[in-house]
Amino acid sequence: EYNTQPPPEPVSPIPIPTPAPASGTETKVRELHRLTNSGKWDQAHTLAEELQDMDKMNPEVHFYHALVHEQRGDAEDAEASMRKSLYLDRSFVPGHYHLGLMLQNRRNIKGAAKSFENVLQLLNTHDENHTFPLVDCITAAQLKKLAEFHLEVLKNYDDQHE
Repeated sequence: EYNTQPPPEPVSPIPIPTPAPASGTETKVRELHRLTNSGKWDQAHTLAEELQDMDKMNPEVHFYHALVHEQRGDAEDAEASMRKSLYLDRSFVPGHYHLGLMLQNRRNIKGAAKSFENVLQLLNTHDENHTFPLVDCITAAQLKKLAEFHLEVLKNYDDQHE
């Protein structure tokens, strides 16, 4: 008993688009990420300065520059760079979170609380499994727990210092 049906027509595979090559700026932003993650602050600072000259409107560049300033002990420039990143992208969750940490470290309780509240509000638009590569691929659910934790710490700090 043989199948007398003709064989099906071959189906051509769906073409998978080749990703566009990373632009020079994108490649350098990835390098900046690598340098900050490996603690090479002087090299990261130099690259961040170069990138800001190339792409002043990139919130990631200002974000990383803020982290570099912070690690180099320049809290004011760190905060200014982080605020620039948020000015360029109001929905930039990692920026709000790190601004909250910076303000908390500087004992700006109200400012820090507002930043963490912004994180929680913005996370409502993300699936809980969404990852944030700029924050070590943390998920939205994990970031939510961290922001809630910091808000609780700030509330307790505020209650003790009234």
